[in-house]
Amino acid sequence: MDPLEITEMVASEGPSQSGFSLTMRDVKMYGLKDAVIEKTEFDFDKKHVVFDSRVPLMVILGKYEIGGRILILPISGKGDINITLTNNRLTYTYDFTIQERDGVRYHVSKNQRVVLTPSGARYSMSNLFNGDKLLGNQMNDFINENWKDIYKSMSPAITEAFAQVIGSIVNNIADVLPFDALFPETIP
Repeated sequence: MDPLEITEMVASEGPSQSGFSLTMRDVKMYGLKDAVIEKTEFDFDKKHVVFDSRVPLMVILGKYEIGGRILILPISGKGDINITLTNNRLTYTYDFTIQERDGVRYHVSKNQRVVLTPSGARYSMSNLFNGDKLLGNQMNDFINENWKDIYKSMSPAITEAFAQVIGSIVNNIADVLPFDALFPETIP
C-alpha cells in the first residue's frame, strides 16, 4: 500500500472561465505506511466505524495536465507533479452492513469517507506554460504561498481516491474474515 497507486485523479473548481481543471495520471502516494492510528470507534448499533490517524509526511507524484485559472491567475501545463503534504490528520469513516453467507456473518463497508487535513503543503509542477521557466517558477511560488486555498480545491479528488482504495482494502479483509472473528465481543 506504499506507494498507493491510483490510475487517475481529477480535481476542478468552478466553471472553466473562472476555475481550473487538473487531471493527474499514474499517481503514486507515499507515506501511508507511516500512519499512526490514534483512535478507533466502532458503533455496532449504528453500524458506523471511525479511524483517526496521523500521517507525518505524504508525497503524491504523477503526471498532470492543468488548464484554467487558479485564484486570479491563468494556468496551463502538462508534465510532472509533486505534492508534499506535512503533518496530516487523516480520518476514515464508513458505515457497514452485515451479510450472511453459508451461516457465517461478514461485514461490508459502504459510504466510505476520508478527511485529510495537512498543516502544510508544497506543490511543484514541471513544464507550466509550455516550459517557460520564469512563469512556471512564479506560478509554483504563487501556488505555494496560497497552498490552503489550492488544497481546498484539490482535496476532494485526493480524499475520494483514498476512500475508494481504503474501502476496497477493508472489504477484501472483511470478505475473508468473518465478522464474528473480527469482533467476537458482538456475538450474542
